Amino acid sequence: MNYPASARQIEFLKNLGFKVSRNLSADEASALIDELLERENCEGVKLKCPACRKLLNERPRRMTPCPHCKTRIRDVTGKLYTERQLRARDHDEWFTERRAEVDDIVGERLRENCIPGFLIRIGPGCVAAQHFDGAFIPIKIAAMRPDLIPPYRRICLLESCECRAEELQAGDKIPKLIISADAPVPTPNFCDVSPDGSRVVHFSVSSPIINLLVPRCLVAWYESACRIGKRTVAIIAHNMRATFMTIKRADRKLLRLAGGDRVLLMLLRSVVITAALAIPAIAVITLCL
Repeated sequence: MNYPASARQIEFLKNLGFKVSRNLSADEASALIDELLERENCEGVKLKCPACRKLLNERPRRMTPCPHCKTRIRDVTGKLYTERQLRARDHDEWFTERRAEVDDIVGERLRENCIPGFLIRIGPGCVAAQHFDGAFIPIKIAAMRPDLIPPYRRICLLESCECRAEELQAGDKIPKLIISADAPVPTPNFCDVSPDGSRVVHFSVSSPIINLLVPRCLVAWYESACRIGKRTVAIIAHNMRATFMTIKRADRKLLRLAGGDRVLLMLLRSVVITAALAIPAIAVITLCL
């Protein structure tokens, strides 16, 4: 029995420069891939390292360090990736598959009309979405806004995400926390981890003084809040991001309002810095009370 070519085989052919113009079987696609790789080897086609962009003598068969920059690279479906790019690719594939599963399940349950909705459970690794933990989303709202069901973009990561949506039956108790149709989708905090594993600080302002003072103390406070792991702390950290983004916009306006008056500009910036440093202290005091 001739099975159709898989998505990976089609991707492999496209990366090798073959234009797929008809439906191929899995055996035909495999034979074409071998033929194209053999032709590439005979013609001496050289590939570029994805990190340093220098020419390689041959296509790497496994995870191999680049002879020029020593970055570990690997060939996946005919395209070269670094380790960081490969982790980002795996994360994107995982996220796409999970989102497709959520859409299918929500659509199927809406047609069957057998459950009232879903109970959102957020894993400990997805801190920025903790305020959704234990919330209930009705099935009709889930059909209109499937993006309110995890996984959430730039929050749920392949290595750490344990979020899920549990189906509530007709006789189950409905939680008091109900997600409405106009609820915003959870967004990452100013200190986050990207899919490739590197740290990203989603907070910067045009003032160099604020850049030096605010992120250092703010990120330290945020990391300690993450270690505590309390839901209240996560909510405050999430709300603080919106506050400091307002400071960022305010600083840009100060640059325009002050014009060429440096004294006025420094005075206004000192007020902004004082407010930025006071907010984390007030939040910690509030938690302790």
